[in-house]
Amino acid sequence: MSEREEPKPWTPGEVLYHLNALREADHRLYDSRFEAQEKAIAVAEANSERWRQNANEWRAAMTDRERNFFSRGMGLVSIALGIVATLLTIFSYMK
Repeated sequence: MSEREEPKPWTPGEVLYHLNALREADHRLYDSRFEAQEKAIAVAEANSERWRQNANEWRAAMTDRERNFFSRGMGLVSIALGIVATLLTIFSYMK
């Protein structure tokens, strides 16, 4: 049987080098995550701006539609005037 060789203890310089390498790897990871978050925020802001523009266009279209429709009262007045005009035409032929 072969005996396992004892690992050599690290020197303080090797420990410092290893910890700095780990720290740099963490910084690269967090930087890439931060950049991805910034891109996602920019896309979300652009989408929300487009949504607001579309909502404003839709709101303006609905306002125009409501403005151009007869109100219930105007519809009744229009019908009443049509009936009166028809009756006047009928009576004018009866004379």
